[in-house]
Amino acid sequence: MVILEPDSLGNLVTNMNLPRCADSRSAYIESTVYAIQKLQLPNVSIYLDAAHAGWLGWDITARP
Repeated sequence: MVILEPDSLGNLVTNMNLPRCADSRSAYIESTVYAIQKLQLPNVSIYLDAAHAGWLGWDITARP
C-alpha cells in the first residue's frame, strides 16, 4: 500500500489564478503521473489523496 498525497493537485482546482501555481501546472501533472507510473507494481495498491473539499476552500464547505 502506497499513499500518494500530491497536494499540488488541489492547486489545479483552486489556485490557477496565481501566476506561480499557473506556471507550475504542467509540473504538477507530470510529476504526479510519473509517481503513479513508477509505483504501479503488481503487488502495490496506490491510494491517491489529492485534496479535500475543506482544503480546497469552496464556499459551500467553509465552516462558520
